[in-house]
Order: sequence, then structure tokens, then C-alpha cells
Amino acid sequence: MIKLQFDGDREQISQQPRQDARPGTTATDSIADSETILLRRIYAYLFDIALLGALGTVAVFVMGILGLMSFGLLWIGIVPLLLLLVLGYDTVSCSGKQQATAGMQLMGLQMQSKDGGAVTLAQAFMQSAGFYVSVAFTSFLILGVALLNAERRCLHDFISGIKFIRRRGVEPA
Repeated sequence: MIKLQFDGDREQISQQPRQDARPGTTATDSIADSETILLRRIYAYLFDIALLGALGTVAVFVMGILGLMSFGLLWIGIVPLLLLLVLGYDTVSCSGKQQATAGMQLMGLQMQSKDGGAVTLAQAFMQSAGFYVSVAFTSFLILGVALLNAERRCLHDFISGIKFIRRRGVEPA
């Protein structure tokens, strides 16, 4: 069951570091930390989308050349390739050793399972696919859910059972 905590519930969130924090991370549940994490997530997304845009441009160029060589038969593969690129990048990097995409690492963020453990491949896929599907249907309006709960978690975070924490000793570049 998904439980949303609204801004009126701020006093329920402890200011003390939690015991379930993984080594190398800071897992405080302070309101100020939640708000800075939300801003860091936006900047990390912008960095990741620029990176994916560059990779996607190269992929489209290569598929365009291959499409010309095959008289257009391979052009049908451009959309699935871009979909695989975006979902694969998010899923593999968020479920990997760093538990973060390049943008998240740059901003000093890390994904973590709600119970404090490592993010699984399925959770990372659900979070990534949930983000892109919800944004496609609501034009980013769905991200307003993060403004309505004290933890500043988005709907796809609740559904996939993940949260974001700041990495200890890592400051954004």
C-alpha cells in the first residue's frame, strides 16, 4: 500500500540520521534535505537528458546511414533503439554499483530502496518506465506529486519503492 505524507505531516519526519543508511551514504530524513534532493534531481535529469540527446543523435545518425544502405528498411529500428537507449541507460545505471545515473552522481545523489537496501533491476526499470510514461501522458504535471508530500518523492518513486539520498562526501560539481 502506498502511503503519501503531506506537508502537514512534516513533524513525523525525523531530523536524526537513520540506522538503515548504507555505508558511504547520508540518509537523513530532514525536510531541508528532501527539498535540496528534489532540486538536485531536476539538475541531474537535465544533465542526463543532454547526455542521452548526444548519444541519441549518434544512434540516429548511424541508423540513418544503415537505413540508406538498406533502402529504408532499417529506419523502422530508430524508435525502438532510442527507447532501448533511454530505458537501458536509466535501468542499468540505477541498478548498478553506483545506484545512480551520471547526472545523479554529478549532483551527489543515489537511489536506494525504501527499506534502505540496494535498488533491484526491476525497481530501476519500474522507476524509469514510470517516469517516462507518466510524463508522456501528463506533460510533467504528474511531477507535482513531489510537491505534495513531505519526502518530496514522485509518484513513480512510490510505485517502484525507491527513494533518493545524498551520497556522503560528494558535493555537486
